[in-house]
Amino acid sequence: MTINQPDRHRQAFELYRSLGTRRSYRKVAAHFDVSTSAVKLWATKHNWQDRIREHDAENARQTADRVLQSNDDEIDRNLKIVRVALMKVARAIAEGRVKIQMGDLDRLVRLEGYLGEQRNLNHPTDLSNLSDDQLMERARDLVASMSNEIAEFDAKKAAKRRV
Repeated sequence: MTINQPDRHRQAFELYRSLGTRRSYRKVAAHFDVSTSAVKLWATKHNWQDRIREHDAENARQTADRVLQSNDDEIDRNLKIVRVALMKVARAIAEGRVKIQMGDLDRLVRLEGYLGEQRNLNHPTDLSNLSDDQLMERARDLVASMSNEIAEFDAKKAAKRRV
């Protein structure tokens, strides 16, 4: 919002706004060497209180956006970690190096589902309602999918080495 006001009034408002929770007309008046009633008049004429509310609301929106973005980034990072762990487990199983406990695989699959759900709340995946057989089928599908991704990754890696 552009306010048509003299520079001194604009500077007074900027000072008032910058004082945050310690703001007062008296402090602004002292800074500009004018009376408190003069500052009150400027504040009324140029809607300082409404402008402060708008400014504070915008700051709150920006802070919330930063928090949400930070949360999304953290979920993405955790989801990648879980998916890498699942890929490593799938590779180790496929190579016969590891005999995984089904409880461990169950936890990884549930964690992957939970993180995916948190990341994309428009397409939730509720794994708590799955039967053990359905969960194991999901785990087998996931391991097969990861095995395919590993094979593709290994093929690309080998192709890069040949170049």
